[in-house]
Amino acid sequence: MRLHIEGVSPCKRALTGLDFFDSFIPIARNLRYEAARALYHVMARGDGGREVFEENKDRYDWLDRLGEVCGKYGWRVHAWVQMGNHFHILLETPEPNLVAGMKWFMGVVSQGWNRRRGRRGHVFQGRYKAVVVNGEDADGSYFKIVADYIHLNPVRSGWVGGETGKHLKTWRWSGFGAYARGEAPGWLETGRVLRAFQLAEGGRGRARAARLRRVFGKAAKGSRGGLLR
Repeated sequence: MRLHIEGVSPCKRALTGLDFFDSFIPIARNLRYEAARALYHVMARGDGGREVFEENKDRYDWLDRLGEVCGKYGWRVHAWVQMGNHFHILLETPEPNLVAGMKWFMGVVSQGWNRRRGRRGHVFQGRYKAVVVNGEDADGSYFKIVADYIHLNPVRSGWVGGETGKHLKTWRWSGFGAYARGEAPGWLETGRVLRAFQLAEGGRGRARAARLRRVFGKAAKGSRGGLLR
């Protein structure tokens, strides 16, 4: 485990003794917790609440980059969703490299977004948020809560479920469809979520998961809770 102080060069760290004092510095806004096998709920919103997924090209590019960053840094994604002006990822880092990976990911996504529009400037609002899911104060149920919260975002927004008559699995821009179909890209690890809900990883388990989501989706239709809502 380490606390990563962003924006401080290795030379300056050595001169100031930050490497020695990492374990004793209170966690402030500019510190990131990093650890091997850490789980995070990562989220980011468009600058000023702006739409960051204005067209399908934005969505496909984001997915391509997510697959690339997982390959480069060995990450495992357990759940993800794209909304209009923000995204959520339930992410596992086998190595303590959240900061380096997110710097690359947010950078290339922003560069592509700006290049397609011939503009410059910030795409996302401030820093991304990364909430530790498997920290010492979190029990195993929090992993399930976060996975459910991420997958049910389109329901809470009224885009699927309830009166729309659309099933959650028809929302193309989340990982839930992969759970329902049993067809996941290599970077999406479905086993841990299925096991957390005590569901088999075969077809019967996925079908049961889809039925449960439809029920939960109706119940969540009127919910306004959440970290980015």
